[in-house]
Amino acid sequence: MEDKETTRELIESKSTRTLSSTSSIFEGLSDDESPDESSITSCLIGVENYLTITEGCKYALSIPQLTEAITKCKDLVLDTKECSEERKWLVRRLIELRYKLVQCKEAEEESRNGRKSNLEINVILGHHLELYYDPTIPYKQFCDRCCGSIWGVLQSWYQCLDCQYRCHEHCVIQTCRICPHLIISETCLYEPRICPEVGLGVQSFRCAECKAHVTFKNSWAEPRLCDYNGLYYCTSCHWNNSAIIPARVMKNWDFAPRFVCQASFQLLKLSKTRPLLTLNCKLYGLVEDLGQLKVCSGQGYICELCDDKDNIIFPFDNVVYICSKCKMVYHKYCWTMKQECLRCKRIKKRNIQIDEVQ
Repeated sequence: MEDKETTRELIESKSTRTLSSTSSIFEGLSDDESPDESSITSCLIGVENYLTITEGCKYALSIPQLTEAITKCKDLVLDTKECSEERKWLVRRLIELRYKLVQCKEAEEESRNGRKSNLEINVILGHHLELYYDPTIPYKQFCDRCCGSIWGVLQSWYQCLDCQYRCHEHCVIQTCRICPHLIISETCLYEPRICPEVGLGVQSFRCAECKAHVTFKNSWAEPRLCDYNGLYYCTSCHWNNSAIIPARVMKNWDFAPRFVCQASFQLLKLSKTRPLLTLNCKLYGLVEDLGQLKVCSGQGYICELCDDKDNIIFPFDNVVYICSKCKMVYHKYCWTMKQECLRCKRIKKRNIQIDEVQ
């Protein structure tokens, strides 16, 4: 019982730490230096709650140690409040520990059979990091953790199978960014506010991701604002990549790219093709250029009463009339003049012919 309480106290003390920019992810700060919980947005929530039982490199734990860690983690899951944030991240940690246990057992069996172990995938904060070595890559790559160059000819590196996060082998243990693929799969929503800036004071003058000290007094490394989530980042976590902000599109129809941090950039890149936005169909009527697009024109109608093929009309236009029976679309002026739906007339004629044949 004492061992269980000691383990829980150790884990809870680690969960309140913040992440250092120059040291390992698990070398935290004191409680009074940690940022206010309200400053952590949905795309970053979870790092402080990501409770760890044991640290070290991916091969540091033996099978008995992993089994013991899994048992303790299961007990902690049962002790936490149902549907709480703490339980969610404990369950995630439990899954990762079980995954590591399976890997270790497979590696032990392969070594016993005289085969080379293929234990190359590491799971950290939702990332599925696979070891790569390819000296033939023609373009230059950079580490997402330390921003250093990855020399494919000389170095191997880890790359996430889901979000393409890259880092050096020695930077894996310092990973502090939650996989955007994990965030999308759990939330399925964009940030609805336009640049919800909270200020550096709320962030305790630290980078929102790696917790490095940032201040506007250092002109060579000023904090950079992410236009997507409104948080400030250091130059290592914010590379001035630009992306279209969904909230600006929904509210202002603004498609101008804005500077975002790397975490938001990867999240927006992954969710670019997903149908996460629900737009008002009447917005299309306010943009005249959409009527000239072939894709949009294919969804329009040609008024059969005037047969003007150059003038494509849409159901959401203000100058159209929609037949209450067949939903055919006509110009309101044309309908007022003739008061006759040609589609309904054709349907009626076809039904009469079918009845005569029968």
